[in-house]
Amino acid sequence: MNRSLWCEHEEKTSKISTVKYNFDDKEIQLIVQTWMCPLCGVHGSTTAVADRAEG
Repeated sequence: MNRSLWCEHEEKTSKISTVKYNFDDKEIQLIVQTWMCPLCGVHGSTTAVADRAEG
């Protein structure tokens, strides 16, 4: 994979997705945000583990 860069253009297109990982004793939800600049093609992503809501 390529290293992510940031560009000077302000307008980016982004999408947020969630991925669930099931383990024997628990389920982990990962939040993935991907983005791309439509002007120059620079792209990247960030990820985070979702906080579990106790209820």
